[in-house]
Amino acid sequence: MSAPRILVLSHMYPRDHYPTGGIFVHEQVKALQRQGVEVAVLSGEPFWISSRAPVKISRALNAWRNEPLRWRRWDGVAVMYFPYCVGGIFRDFIHSFTYWQGANRVIEQVRARLPFDLIHAHTSFLDGHAAVRIGKRLDCPVVLTEHTGPFSVLTGHAGYRHFTRTGVEGAARVLAVSRSLKADMATELGKLAEKVEVLGNGFDPAVYFSAPPVKDHNAIRMLWVGHPSPIKGVDRLIRAMRRALPQAPNLELTVMGGGEGVDDVRRQAAELGIDDRVTFVPAGKRPEVAAAMRAHDFLVVSSHTETFSLVALEAMACGRPVLTTACGGPEDFVIHGETGLIVENSEDGLAAGIADMANAYSGFDMSKAAIRLREAHSWDNVARKLMGIYRDLIPGRPASRATKVPASRSLRILMITTDHLMIDRRILQEAETLRDAGHEVELLAGFECPQAETYVWHGIPVSRYVYDWNDTRAQKLLRFVKHRNNRLWPYLWRATQKLLALVSGLTSFEHFVVRQVLERQFDVLHVHDYPLLRVGAHVKRRRNCVLVYDAHELYHGQAQLPAPVRRRYRRRERRFIHAADAAITVNPYIAGIMARDYGCLPPRVLLNAAPPGPAVPAVKNLRAQLGLPEQARIVLYQGWMSPERGIDALVRAAAHFPVGIHLVLIGYGECEPQLKAISQEQGTDDGRVIFMGRIEPELLAELTWEADLGVIPYRPVDLNHLYCSPNKLFEFAVAGLPFLANDLPFLRDIAEEHGFGVITNLDQPKSIAEAIEQALADPVRFAALKAAARAAATRLNWSIEGEKLLDIYAGLNKSPSEADTDG
Repeated sequence: MSAPRILVLSHMYPRDHYPTGGIFVHEQVKALQRQGVEVAVLSGEPFWISSRAPVKISRALNAWRNEPLRWRRWDGVAVMYFPYCVGGIFRDFIHSFTYWQGANRVIEQVRARLPFDLIHAHTSFLDGHAAVRIGKRLDCPVVLTEHTGPFSVLTGHAGYRHFTRTGVEGAARVLAVSRSLKADMATELGKLAEKVEVLGNGFDPAVYFSAPPVKDHNAIRMLWVGHPSPIKGVDRLIRAMRRALPQAPNLELTVMGGGEGVDDVRRQAAELGIDDRVTFVPAGKRPEVAAAMRAHDFLVVSSHTETFSLVALEAMACGRPVLTTACGGPEDFVIHGETGLIVENSEDGLAAGIADMANAYSGFDMSKAAIRLREAHSWDNVARKLMGIYRDLIPGRPASRATKVPASRSLRILMITTDHLMIDRRILQEAETLRDAGHEVELLAGFECPQAETYVWHGIPVSRYVYDWNDTRAQKLLRFVKHRNNRLWPYLWRATQKLLALVSGLTSFEHFVVRQVLERQFDVLHVHDYPLLRVGAHVKRRRNCVLVYDAHELYHGQAQLPAPVRRRYRRRERRFIHAADAAITVNPYIAGIMARDYGCLPPRVLLNAAPPGPAVPAVKNLRAQLGLPEQARIVLYQGWMSPERGIDALVRAAAHFPVGIHLVLIGYGECEPQLKAISQEQGTDDGRVIFMGRIEPELLAELTWEADLGVIPYRPVDLNHLYCSPNKLFEFAVAGLPFLANDLPFLRDIAEEHGFGVITNLDQPKSIAEAIEQALADPVRFAALKAAARAAATRLNWSIEGEKLLDIYAGLNKSPSEADTDG
């Protein structure tokens, strides 16, 4: 089978304000990626609702529901941090319920990005319970790794116990990170814990490697690493050290970590008069921690209880012995007398152990232990064991769904779209790809065109229509009405049209489109965008054909539409999308929203990618064409010009450009005259702002290559813009052109994953000008952006997306009937 696709659900995961939190989960994920596993992470963030007033709670819940959701990249891993309700009426023991609600709210967006085969949850109470509930709904197996110690904190309250048992009982495999944790779980869960296996954490040998000690001092250096919470026993470590000093007068302690408890430890050391022997350093990144371990003589673990103690494993991998209390986890890999000392779990035990270790640390031969640890406890070894577990639970995943439409069969495909001014590049590319695969493709494009025409584009018949606002159904009903020139006729006509729409379910315009569609013979009707979805559902009922729905936009998320219209669009799309045999959309965010709001499977994602181009343009003539010197820097906007796209601020920004930077706008639209007026008013029509008008896609691709920087100034004015993935983004990619954009989720994903975008604030003209100047000013940074853009072009192009389209057609699970000849 191919590599599994895994969703990791863990509230413990690094984030900006706590970069070391759950780092062991992240490192396990990275190891899985190295094994070829596709992984995404879902991690909960507390959303505080402290009030108990019903009105305030209602408002807060509404804010929670509307909290923006986005993916981000953390060290190469796709992570979504979702909010879950805590505080106030949301008592601690019901956080498992609110956590599940929060995860369930976003799971379709996650599934749209990664159609996962299995959920791997970390800890029972929060993640395990949520994973099991979601897994049951999606028929997806769950693996649970438990880290919590003492485990009794999850079973001491009836509410905690219920959710914890649900997580453990519902998981297909349960892993404890140490033998002591497994025993603890058996004490609390009884027979239910018989299913628990032991699989410990790991370490990265590239970071934690052994090095011989360098003795350029007389001190005996002891290291403690972590967050000094009460369970870690740092207070008793300080007291034990004070007691051991008479026997080990050269002893020094370094406390490496941060948190609220650090100040308490400082005061304690000062009160005991050993503050000159204790050094405090902040928590560091993994290489810094490893360097600190190699710079000390041994590591001490002073905890009252530990489920694993990753720092002990890492110190031994660095070739340093470990002094640990008998606190559970370290006893799985620390061998008393061979790789360290295990002492009584008390202050007395620590004091005696420190004195003993001060005399014995140099006698431990850690070189063999380090080699043994690399073989048994490296993250790659842990990942290989997990792969075996995953494969046991996922016996096989077919390459595609069972199909009744053989890929070898030539299909008759009819595409329909309302595009009446210019046909979207995406539509033309899809038509070409299907034609090149041997299918017959015809395109009905635009039903409200300036003039009717029929032509052949690259071997594909294209028909365009002029809708005359007539309705043949109304004509038949009103054919007996005389004196049509009287003043009541318009009212009678409109009333008849509304009645027909109510009774038939089709407006006059939709009826007009249906008439054109039914004149043709086809196996598959491919509908582009929401306005024709109801037409598609109606035709499918008439012809029993296969229906493919391709949603380019989130129509009900457009702010320029009145609220009642948006609600109506949402209801109708929810109703008719279930008629589609296959649904497609432009990015995982919109796919997830559609799946969540419409109760359907996530639509397949086809990015708005552009065809791959040559390494360099054939002819460089843009600057000459515009009358600009060769050294001029060109900032490019291309596409439709409408008020909500923030282009006005971009044009105003040109007034703040330094000499040598020029803004070139390619495209047209309703606000083009206004933009030209702004440029003229501020005096930038002297060449700093240049309007090139509409340019055909083939010529546009050549011109894009010659620009220096692309700009996507869209603002999150509504859901449709917030989650947009515009054509120009991919046109910039295949042209090797870095882009500048506002902080919109999908654009940020592309910038972070592929590295050729700069995400910044493009709300004000001055901030836009500053961002453009900064992006172009540093030659080294700009060269890196250009190189990343060229690399992105190999992954973000239509050659790859076109294969996905063919895969969708090969997987259509309903065979097309022969067209009904009588319509």
